[in-house]
Formats: sequence, structure tokens, C-alpha cells
Amino acid sequence: MSTLSPTQKMSRAKLEATREFPFFGLLILACEFLEDEGASTLWSDGRRIGYNPDFVARCEGPELVWLIAHEALHNAFGHGFRMGARDTELHNIATDFWINGVLYSELHRHPTSRMSLPNLPRITGNPEAHMALDPGRFGILSSDAIYAELVRESLERPDTGGGAGQERGEDEGGGGSGKSPFEQYDQAGLNGDLRPEKSKSGSSAEQDATREFWRAMLARAFDAAGELSGLSDALKRTLEDAIAGQVPWQDALSRFVQPSPADFVWEQPDRRFMEEDFILPDVAGSTLEVVLCLDTSGSIPNEALSYFLRESSSILRSFDRVRGFLIACDEQITLIRDIEEEDFDLESFKGGRGTSFAPPFAWLEHEGIRPHALVYFTDGLGDFPAQEPDYPVLWLMVNSDVRPNFGEVLRVKLQ
Repeated sequence: MSTLSPTQKMSRAKLEATREFPFFGLLILACEFLEDEGASTLWSDGRRIGYNPDFVARCEGPELVWLIAHEALHNAFGHGFRMGARDTELHNIATDFWINGVLYSELHRHPTSRMSLPNLPRITGNPEAHMALDPGRFGILSSDAIYAELVRESLERPDTGGGAGQERGEDEGGGGSGKSPFEQYDQAGLNGDLRPEKSKSGSSAEQDATREFWRAMLARAFDAAGELSGLSDALKRTLEDAIAGQVPWQDALSRFVQPSPADFVWEQPDRRFMEEDFILPDVAGSTLEVVLCLDTSGSIPNEALSYFLRESSSILRSFDRVRGFLIACDEQITLIRDIEEEDFDLESFKGGRGTSFAPPFAWLEHEGIRPHALVYFTDGLGDFPAQEPDYPVLWLMVNSDVRPNFGEVLRVKLQ
């Protein structure tokens, strides 16, 4: 029997996935594939799947079906563009847990199929590689909920992360000068398979187009699966939300400003607590720092501002130690207040003129402030800064289709 080349093995895996799992198969066929000899395993960037041909050559056919379905789901659900202020490595691991749970559930529904959990220790020769990540561990939790669970778990471990000032390396989400707190999730490179930096979809407009493409593909794949083989109820609910694009902005804001384990340092307990068997975590730099910016130009009604302030204040109070600034701005800054204040009197928010979004960014740069996240509430009808800052920005666009030149965008529909 002739040996298949990596390209032929990849083609056969695509056909088997399409025949036995039409939902996964259609998503796989929507991806562009390319060989990447510099990759350790596989990666996804939002539209493409890159693969190392030597790695593919060592995979069994059913393992390859699993692996390319895994990468296709990363692309289809936009995992590479949804990191926000979260830890890159832990976000990748959380989405891996979710995807593997989905695949494992479908595998159990079709136990005779040509798909199997990859044996990474055998494929890579690394006995510490654990692809499974216990796929049944989190049940029907979303990847965002899994991320929150992993953050709490990481903070409860006494051997988590180094200390103040320790920087983690950027390559493959790895190491820095100390041990990664996520070593138990080693997947021989697959825990670094989200590679949005490789994507051609760099601008906000291109990313919006990519999201719309995948919404349409998810709808087509959902229809095909419903007609042929069906899907689990949990996956159906996730798909319905993704296809409708109805993500509550409050949930997105909560995810966006959520601290990651990289934001925490571990310190010895105060002497008063030396008898206790725990180590105290603290947020690096004392607090999680968030900046809320309000567009107070004439096109934003006070009712919308009041609604945003009420909801965002509730979200921020759910964190133990958050500080930062509330900045009101029309064509120039009209108000700067500490975010810890309980109540804000909208009557003190002067405005009503034209709109420029640049002044808050310029003020933060002048003050040397680099927040964990900046959230701008606006209808987008104004002048955007030319330079993208080096911190995450979330634009909450109210009843608007405007596309800024940087940052993550969430559309907010208000009556």
C-alpha cells in the first residue's frame, strides 16, 4: 500500500470530515490551508489553517480529522480576535478546552466515525503533551466561562507565576524568565495555535468582514448538520447566539476588562496571617486600571449615557480592586473623574458640540497612564486618533455601523 504525502493526508481528512461530520466539514472547507515548515504543529489565524507537513505525516488519519476540525472551530468562532485584555496563553487554552469538549461530545454521538482524539505524546515524542485537556471537564460551559474558571484555578495555586515586574515571552505565549503557570496544559505547540498576528485581517473593517463571513458559514453548516446528523443541544445554543450575533454588551465588557493571571503577583502573607495556610494574590500595580470614555456630543442622548454608566459601574464593582478614570469628551475633554465614585451626576457632564475621540488618548499619553483596558461609549460620528495605543480598546458603538481604524467593536442597539 502506498504511503500518502502530507498534502494527500490532509485532503483525505477533509473529505472524511465532510462525509461523517457535515457541520465540521463545511467549516473546514471554508478555511484556506497552507504548509508552514516553521510551525511546530498547526495554527489558525481567523481564515487560514497552517500546518507543518512533518507533523501531519506523523498523524493517523482519524487524528488529523480531529485536529483540522479543532483549528476550523477556532476560525469560525473568531477566537483569535476575541482576546481583549485577557492573557493570550490562557485564552488559547480555554478555547481549546471548549473545542475539545465539542469534538469529544460529537465523537461519542458517532463512536464508529473516522475521528479520534490525537495522541500527541506519540506524534510529537513529548510525553508531557496532553491534547485531551480532559474534554469532559467543563461540560457545557462557554469558552469565556472556562477562562474565568482557569483564572480562579490559577490564582488558587501557590506556584503560579513569578512576581512583580516579571515579563512573559511573546513567542507561542511562552515562558519569559520564569516558569509558565500553565505548564500542565502543554500541547506541544497546540496551546499556542491561535496566531491572529499571521492574519491578513488586521484592520477593524477586515475583521468585521471576517466575522460576517463566518456567521454566514456557521448558518450554512448548522442547516446541513440539522438535515443530516444533528448536533448536541449545547452546541445548537452556542451556534444560535453566534449566528444571530447577539452578544450582550455587558458580557463583552465583563470579558474585556477581566484580569488575567499575568496581572497578579504572589506575595507572602501579612504577619498577622502567618498562621494561615495561604498566599495572598495581589493585582500587579495594586489594581486593575480601566478607563471609561463617554461621548457627550450632541448626538448622544442623556438616557443612553445614564444607561451605560449604570451598567458599566455594576460590572466594574464585581471586581475586588479596580480603579481608573471616567472621561467625558465631545470635541475636547469636559470632565475627568475617578471611576471609584459611586454616583455620577449627568448634569455636570458638559458637552453638545462636535466630536473628536483623540483627546482622551492624548491625555493618557501625557499622564503616562497605560490602562489594562479603555472602553469608549459613542455613536462613532467623529474623528478617530491616527495612532493606535499599546493597550486594548473596546468601542461600544450605539446604533451605529461606523468602523474605527483600531480596537475591538461591539454594536449596541438602543431604542
